Amino acid sequence: MKKISWFWVAICSIILVIIFVSFQQFGKLTPSANMLTEEEAEKLVKERYQGNISSIKLANQQYHIELERQNHLYSIKLDSSSGKVLSFTQTDTITSEPTPSQPPPQQGEISEDSPKRLTDKEAVEIARTQVQGEVEDMWLETENNQTYYFIKIETNDDREATVHIHAITGAVTVAWDDHENKQKENDDDDD
Repeated sequence: MKKISWFWVAICSIILVIIFVSFQQFGKLTPSANMLTEEEAEKLVKERYQGNISSIKLANQQYHIELERQNHLYSIKLDSSSGKVLSFTQTDTITSEPTPSQPPPQQGEISEDSPKRLTDKEAVEIARTQVQGEVEDMWLETENNQTYYFIKIETNDDREATVHIHAITGAVTVAWDDHENKQKENDDDDD
């Protein structure tokens, strides 16, 4: 009698494990409840780039957005879960004459259509999504009329990374400082 009850307990346990593993696997295939809606994605892009959205489509967990701004067309790919800008490229230029009621802005003048620059806080949030750790330093640099945030982060395993973030588009690149090679070179120099 005891052998039969242990047999059923083992079978039930195996079935429960199979159900649990199946739920975990198939649960990941369903769309996330945290996924941005079209309206949220559109609002996010309008707030950041202050242009007119001509089209928005969802494909492969990314929103593909066409934006018209300052006589230019831009193609934006936005992650539907995080809202992170995956790519921002100019696709075309619209040639139109300014209307007499709205003269073009003069050199150095900021128009209402000027892009919104990321705040320091937004830049740090973006950097922390790329590299986990403590922010040690942050600065802005402008080169060829392009402004970038540089955020230095030290990870828990004593590695350092400098996260470069475009101040308008939010495009990110990460450069890791190679302390191990530097330390090794210093040790070799001491010999």
